[in-house]
Amino acid sequence: MMNNYKIKKHGPLYKIFELQTRQYVVQSKNRNNINKLCKAMNGGTFFEGNTPKYMLNDGPIDLDNELKNNARPRYTRNKKRARKVL
Repeated sequence: MMNNYKIKKHGPLYKIFELQTRQYVVQSKNRNNINKLCKAMNGGTFFEGNTPKYMLNDGPIDLDNELKNNARPRYTRNKKRARKVL
């Protein structure tokens, strides 16, 4: 298995750098989330080192924002309605 991605730190941000295309593809302030994603990406997910440039027209993907916007509501045992937990 070849590593196509590696993590670089820039100020408060951790960024995933794609070695083949020499571009940053994802960024986050949370080191644990970046580590998990980078491991998955090096395992064969995403574009295997060939991310199209049009996907990054607005810069690297903001992982923190993506996780916040795509969070599933959590359910409590006592209530049948969904309740969002931060």
